[in-house]
Amino acid sequence: TALLYQKLNNPSQWLWTSPQSTLIFMGDYVDKGPTSKQTVQFVKDLTTAFPDRVTAILGNHELELLRDRDARIPWVGKYSAYSHATVHPGEYLNYFANSLDASSSSSFTSDDDKEKEPTDSPTHLLRPLDRQDDLVLDLLLEASMEVYAHNAHSAVRFVPTLPSDRQFSMNRGIRFAITDIIPPEHRMLAMERLQEYQDRYLNAFRSGTVLGDWLESRPIAHLAEDVKTLFV
Repeated sequence: TALLYQKLNNPSQWLWTSPQSTLIFMGDYVDKGPTSKQTVQFVKDLTTAFPDRVTAILGNHELELLRDRDARIPWVGKYSAYSHATVHPGEYLNYFANSLDASSSSSFTSDDDKEKEPTDSPTHLLRPLDRQDDLVLDLLLEASMEVYAHNAHSAVRFVPTLPSDRQFSMNRGIRFAITDIIPPEHRMLAMERLQEYQDRYLNAFRSGTVLGDWLESRPIAHLAEDVKTLFV
């Protein structure tokens, strides 16, 4: 999988073969499975390699991701904490040292990108994934399936723990954190790792990072004058 990804995502070998064609992405690059980071990087590379041919606008999921970076919003109130239509548990593992790195040397890096210092830790300082991450991922996936099986989306949030001020949660019908569904002997580990995963996820898209700045620069609509169509 890694070799195939690197071969396909090598912008230096891409050619635009249809001068009359353009490509417009309509958003929702994230929250669609365990490879959202790779998807964002791929679309970003296309817009960088072919700026006159490729346009990528923001979808509601990207707008929610940018909003979730606001530290004033408690985790339980973030869009990414919803237990449906949001971050796939496997997506979190893309932000560690020995994952398939979407910002690897095979992707396109502009001069501006090279000058950016991400707010997240440099790749060589990231801790490697271990067997406990495999365990936690399995536990989170199993807990998610329980939520779906019991149609408990509104009552459960994908957070390590609910805030001490339970009134905030109760007023919104929130009764459980996803870790409450995990067996007690693994619950503390799951809480610690999930907090780490979610922090690293948001840090990858903060202002000053390559992916964060690219998302912030995306329009929310695009007028294709040649076909008299407004894309939103």
